[in-house]
Amino acid sequence: ESGAEHWQLDTAADASQIAEGIGTVVKSGYMPPWPASEVGVPLAHSKRLDNSSIAQLVDWAAAGGKLDVPAETPIIPTPSRASKTATPRDDVTLRMPEAYAGSADVRDDYRCFILDPKFTSATFMTGYSVTPTERSVVHHSQIFHITADQVDSIQMRSGSDGKPGWSCLAGPTLPSGPRPQGSGTGQALAQGAPGGMPTGGPPAGAGGAPNAGVIAGWAPGQDPVRFPLRSGILMQPGDVLVLQMHYHYESKPVADRTTVKIEVEPGTADLKALTIVNPLGPVEIPCDAGATEPLCDREASLAEAGRLYGRPGSAIEPALLGLCGRTASELAATYNDGTASSSCDYKVPVDGQIVSTMGHMHTLGSTFRLTLEPDGPSPTVLLDIPQWDFDWQMNYDLQTPVHVTAGQTIRMDCSWDRKNEPRRPQKYVIFAEGTEDEMCFSTYAIVPDK
Repeated sequence: ESGAEHWQLDTAADASQIAEGIGTVVKSGYMPPWPASEVGVPLAHSKRLDNSSIAQLVDWAAAGGKLDVPAETPIIPTPSRASKTATPRDDVTLRMPEAYAGSADVRDDYRCFILDPKFTSATFMTGYSVTPTERSVVHHSQIFHITADQVDSIQMRSGSDGKPGWSCLAGPTLPSGPRPQGSGTGQALAQGAPGGMPTGGPPAGAGGAPNAGVIAGWAPGQDPVRFPLRSGILMQPGDVLVLQMHYHYESKPVADRTTVKIEVEPGTADLKALTIVNPLGPVEIPCDAGATEPLCDREASLAEAGRLYGRPGSAIEPALLGLCGRTASELAATYNDGTASSSCDYKVPVDGQIVSTMGHMHTLGSTFRLTLEPDGPSPTVLLDIPQWDFDWQMNYDLQTPVHVTAGQTIRMDCSWDRKNEPRRPQKYVIFAEGTEDEMCFSTYAIVPDK
């Protein structure tokens, strides 16, 4: 559940030795990974192979993977012009201050760490990459932009329990204050979710404001990101980043020390401040008829989420139902033969151009779609993933940005299928933070007109 493993083919002999496997995964469409369909707007930097290339590889594999070059010939990737354009520079390298290993008693451990780029003048962050040292225990990560006036409050928390960083299920949970231009915006907050909703996470704990400011993240399968259209996140002297890691432990925890590398340009550069938007949707997946597990009771499942994750654990699902104008019984009624679905409409917050999109669900995920003006005469599908794969959660750049105006509707549709994990013990599944829980989560980036 931590993502696909990676290995490297250094020589022609390496490829020849696994020719049969290469033929199988290419013919099936599993490789190269590109879960998005061709429905909707064209996407940039596609990894999809054309039919001719697939046929050549399959025929080569069927013939035994014979070589027409010496076996020791090195394999040197030749990135396309598009992929070169999309790859950010490593201008600033930031690492977690220390390696961190949690406890087996806390299977889903959310931990925050301060990453200080030590900027002494206004600086745009224009791209990033995230590299965990232990992918096997990393479920996902998020990166928050924290302004200089908020830094003291998080420094007081860091290390307060004798371990690196601090526990942060609901994100950094900062005191109330204005958000910097060009940071993340939580639409659940912007549209008045009950109890307040942070960007990309559950309601903030008592005494804290919702955690706006999510600007980046990583999930299995995601490539490094360069923000398009000469845009970036504007940071001021003294601003820092907070890296929120979601560790999931199936067995004995191992220590991770994730690295974040960022591309930067001077704050005086002719760039526009990027706006990151994170819509969320409710999840209601009942158990199969006749299932007798105790957590098949919805109220028991909500209570268990509260026990594991505190007030946010049991509060986020009711809040999302209220935000989206849905009821638990309405969504539960969609359940049929192990599948369930949900949707939620949001309003675009600013005039501008949508330049990239991403979806996020967990391992029961089945389909995902993001649609602009879904009930209008000409709906525009921004992202369609007909077969969800947790191992390949990508950030998709649009080949041509789509102009939007504030107030237009964007609909997020998610579906799940228990058949993806038929041996998992059943429980009533809601939107919550555990790996065995589920999410309906999206990110899209807008370059504002002004």
